[in-house]
Amino acid sequence: MKNDTLTKKNRARCATLLSLLFLLLATGASTAEPVLRVEAAYPTLPLMQGVSQEISIELTGDDLENGQSFDLFLSAESGYGALHLGVGSSQAGGVVVRAGEPVTIQYRWIGPIPTESAYCERIIASVPALSVSKNVEFSVGVDLRIADVLLPERIPSGQATGIEVVLHDAFDPDNDVTPLLVRLGVKPELALSLRKESPATFAVSEHDPVAEKFFGRNRPWQLVTTYPGPAFLEGVLGKDIESRHIWRDIDRELPTITPPSGGEYRLYATLRTPTGGVALREFRTTRFEVEQTMDITDGLPPLMASTIRILSALDAAQAARAADNVRKSIEQGKPNEAIVSLGTYMQNVARNDAHDKSGMLGRYTQALTASIARTDEIAEFLRHFLRGYGDCGVLLATKNGIGDWSAQDASHSLYAHAPQGTAYDDGRFLVLPFRLGDDFTLRMKSAKGTSTWKILPAGVEKKNYAPASGRISAYIRTDRLSSETNRLY
Repeated sequence: MKNDTLTKKNRARCATLLSLLFLLLATGASTAEPVLRVEAAYPTLPLMQGVSQEISIELTGDDLENGQSFDLFLSAESGYGALHLGVGSSQAGGVVVRAGEPVTIQYRWIGPIPTESAYCERIIASVPALSVSKNVEFSVGVDLRIADVLLPERIPSGQATGIEVVLHDAFDPDNDVTPLLVRLGVKPELALSLRKESPATFAVSEHDPVAEKFFGRNRPWQLVTTYPGPAFLEGVLGKDIESRHIWRDIDRELPTITPPSGGEYRLYATLRTPTGGVALREFRTTRFEVEQTMDITDGLPPLMASTIRILSALDAAQAARAADNVRKSIEQGKPNEAIVSLGTYMQNVARNDAHDKSGMLGRYTQALTASIARTDEIAEFLRHFLRGYGDCGVLLATKNGIGDWSAQDASHSLYAHAPQGTAYDDGRFLVLPFRLGDDFTLRMKSAKGTSTWKILPAGVEKKNYAPASGRISAYIRTDRLSSETNRLY
């Protein structure tokens, strides 16, 4: 009897609870509030041409119908922000937003450029009809500077040594600027200058007639070199294993310094960046010691050593790699392969620096004639060099036996008057570099007789011309060793 009474009471309670539930569902009661989402694309806005902040806004809510329109009011608290209200039906200081449909507002800074610290901007968004509001904050201004230059403990002379140039945002050193600036495509430019603070003791030969012939008597292979040099070079930001912001070149290579001798030095680094603030930022290291080491050309055959000195003034990194490769080839008993590799490295320099390839070959050949090597030895050296240099050859002639001369290619252009100076005549030797396949005719007076060496990757053709009262005409085939010679009286 008692159990029947409890069962009836439980059924009555369940019925009451179900009635309340149906009543709530019928009236559509809800406790969810509208949600206004306001976000900034960049936590820090660098002041750069063409870069603006993007403010993303979206209004959602269970009680809102998708597409339902509301007036949204926006303001920039700093007083220096310009909001470009170009989405929806704009009103004074506002835009129309539709529920469930995100919009993007462009923001631009029109105030003074920050120089001491970044500005803090707050964007206030509100929908009065729903009594909801939302703020978003971000900083304005990045002062990208060199924070430090990290040098290795040991810096040898005469060798390219990698260094790390550490950057940071001087307004906020903890600001994670690398992802931001990489995303925006910022390419900070770096220039380096290494200065000797104590008397020099050169780690490379003080006298090299071949290198001096190539460059003149300023001996640039003995000068301090850096990469980048004093001219600004574009780079990118990256991070090292300790999450420091590191400058690298476009190929992701670190900067290098190549002190020519031991002693004390100081490095000056200058940064140029489009991120606003002061355009140039210079950083000066404390004095550091460079260890005196042997010349990277020590012990190498003279023509190889001279070639590496020339390379060291053109591209220190290429020279260091070339010296290492040459030593390994010589140790393996392959001296000719060492010469081939020098041609390859010289070709890399000619290509990277946009030099005229045949023009550089002409200068280099003329420089080799300043060595004490016999001309036959120079010609044999050059033929292996050309195997690495590629696509070129050179004609070498003793000039003391030649009077007037002219050289014409198929288009009848005079080599002596070519725009890129493809003929080299120093009074001792006449040097005519050429591209393989570009045949030409050499005409000359040789009352005393002369010798010529046609040097190709395939070999050397030497010809001796006896004294002649008339002109000699030689058709120079540049794709084979044989040449046709005719005398003109």
